[in-house]
Amino acid sequence: MATVPSDQKFHTVPGFVETDNQGSATANNNRDIYTMQDIIDTYSTAPFLYQEYVGTFTRADLNALAAIPGGGVTQIIAGVPSKSLIIEETYWTVNINNPGSYTPLTPGDINIIQATATTGNLNVSTFPHERINQILNAETDQATYFRDVPVSGNRVYSLNKPTRLKVSPNLVFPPRFDSLVLRLKYRTIPL
Repeated sequence: MATVPSDQKFHTVPGFVETDNQGSATANNNRDIYTMQDIIDTYSTAPFLYQEYVGTFTRADLNALAAIPGGGVTQIIAGVPSKSLIIEETYWTVNINNPGSYTPLTPGDINIIQATATTGNLNVSTFPHERINQILNAETDQATYFRDVPVSGNRVYSLNKPTRLKVSPNLVFPPRFDSLVLRLKYRTIPL
């Protein structure tokens, strides 16, 4: 894949038109030819562009993860070779079913975690059980909890590390809790 330098100018012609200067090797030395695909490839790997992950986890999914000793973990975004995956915002949307009373969740959180070269489970974003209980107690159909990232302080991002969802052990999501829709705004940064 060609990377289009930022100081280049573009003059376009249809693909069948010969673009080499037939009479001058000097002129050809200063000419690079880029296709529209090269431009798309360059633009799509730019580090300032955001991507979005959206995943839905049912009550049964989360209860199954919480039942695993030590807490259950599932991969949500694969690591990207030679790139760091930088999560910048998380949106936790709870869909509610069965209006009425509920049993509050026991202490424990849902976390987004990533590994670094030195830390296996670095916490990136947390959806605390207190906020989940607040939503289940006050809302009737849906509510979203927003977190910018990182959770606190500074972060180190390593190359080719997956992003995972971790559910604290022994959480029991009540029938009022229908599902969680997780949205992550992130970007990948090359070496």
